[in-house]
Formats: sequence, structure tokens, C-alpha cells
Amino acid sequence: MDKKITTKYSGIFSVKHFRRRVKPFAGVLAFMRSIVSKIRNCDLSSVKTLAHMAFDAVKTQLLFSFTITAVFLSSCKADRKTGAELLRYTSGETDAYAYIAIDDKIFVPFSAADNSDRGEQIGIVNGDKKDKIYTYRDCSPDEWIIEFYDSGEMDSSMLLKEENVTDIPAGLTSEYPWNN
Repeated sequence: MDKKITTKYSGIFSVKHFRRRVKPFAGVLAFMRSIVSKIRNCDLSSVKTLAHMAFDAVKTQLLFSFTITAVFLSSCKADRKTGAELLRYTSGETDAYAYIAIDDKIFVPFSAADNSDRGEQIGIVNGDKKDKIYTYRDCSPDEWIIEFYDSGEMDSSMLLKEENVTDIPAGLTSEYPWNN
């Protein structure tokens, strides 16, 4: 049954080459051969049984695929804000420090913050989705925010206060002498 294909391209299109290409489908090919042999022997009940088995196998694979897809999609956070819902902050610099501004508010660096102090993400800086703005604990985002740049490396958070805020939460001290 296996004949070597003899053409001027016999090295490329040999049966051996064909088998190597079809190896991942060997189970399917064996299954098809058994169906063909049942048809040749006119054993229709076996053909029907094999067809039902094949149909059940396909149904099982589809069901498994849909289940995995559903689990994957449901594990994604649905409560994340989209880019359109996030506030757009801008950054700037003075001779002494860098700042972040939104509307008429200017936020200046206060101290490093622990990543666990970050609350909900409320904005991004200069349209960069990796430069994120979060709320700070239970403080008002009009007075205190955390900036976090998600670089994948030494990621740390910076606590910023609105420049006119004088009510400092207990336990916080500025790392910058000009900001006390």
C-alpha cells in the first residue's frame, strides 16, 4: 500500500517525508483507516458506532475548550477602570522637584510609600498606562495620592501631597526638608 512517490522531486515528496509531516495526526489517520475498512467490509453498525465515538470525542474537546476559555475570561478583573474612566494627570518640573498636576491641583513628592498603602487606581500620568496614580489609604485623593511606575523591575511607590495641604496624617514625615 505504501508506494514511494517517484517524481523529479522525490526527495521532497517521499512517503517518508509525508509521514513525518502527518505524525501529529497519526491517531486521526488510524481512526479513518478503521472506518474505511469497516465500510469495505459492509459492517455499517460498527461504522455508526465509530462515527458516534468520533462525534462524542469532538463534543468533549469543544466542551473542554469552552470551559477553559470561560475560566480564563472570568479570572480577568472586571472592576478595573478603562483608560477613558481614569483621570489624566500631567507631570512637570521646577528647579527643586518634579510634580504631578491635575486641573488646578499640584502634587509634590512627600516620601516613599509601601506598595500595600495603594488603594484604587484613579489615574495615569501623561497618557502612560504604566505610570499609575492611586489613592492613599483612606485619605482624600484631592490631598494625597500615590504614584507608581509599573516597570517590572524595582517597582516602588511615591507618596505625593497636594502642595497646600498642612494636615499631615500621624506617623508621616517628609523625606524632603523643603516639604515640611
